[in-house]
Amino acid sequence: MELNAAQQLASRLLSEFGLAQQGWIFDWDDAKRRFGSCSHRRKTITLSRVLTLRNEPKQVEDTIRHEIAHALCDAKEHHGPAWKAMCVRVGANPERCFDSEEVDTPMGDWRATCGGCGRVHHKFRRPKRDLWCAYRDCKRDNPAPFGQRFNPACKLNFKHVNAIDITKPSREAIEAMKAQLRQEQDTEALKDKVAQLEKRLGIKPGEGWNGSRFQAR
Repeated sequence: MELNAAQQLASRLLSEFGLAQQGWIFDWDDAKRRFGSCSHRRKTITLSRVLTLRNEPKQVEDTIRHEIAHALCDAKEHHGPAWKAMCVRVGANPERCFDSEEVDTPMGDWRATCGGCGRVHHKFRRPKRDLWCAYRDCKRDNPAPFGQRFNPACKLNFKHVNAIDITKPSREAIEAMKAQLRQEQDTEALKDKVAQLEKRLGIKPGEGWNGSRFQAR
């Protein structure tokens, strides 16, 4: 949906439900993992520019109504019964999060494939703790072994999309390159020692060890 059309829709709905008259305003944000937000302190409802541009008017309008329901409830209500009742009143889907099957979202650069169900999971930042696939059908079809909370096959090993896959042949090539570099460093060090020795013996560069002066001594 175009941003101008979305902003006009948000302003119209804020007025329709009396929020504009109470000082509420609409604004944009740069979120990628959530569609909208509601701040009672700032009296502001925001939408993600990225997700708005990627989705149809239906999803955008539902998100605006979702946040309007928050604005019309107490700030401490969150996604409780009163908020769900308000969603029905304002025409929003009374679900805490948007449906990932319907809403088009960008994929994060950190990705992992579940070994149980094959689903690809993504994050915008590298997770700081261990994660497992949380889909219900995956848990049902891949139960955890006795005495464990999760099936090891369903553990998510996140890698950056630009990370280099270090396979065995690659490791061997890298080790060979390291050995070559060490040999070159040793050769350079030997050349330096020879040059220092030639200087102490008074041998001119390029005269060589078989020069007459060296043999005379």
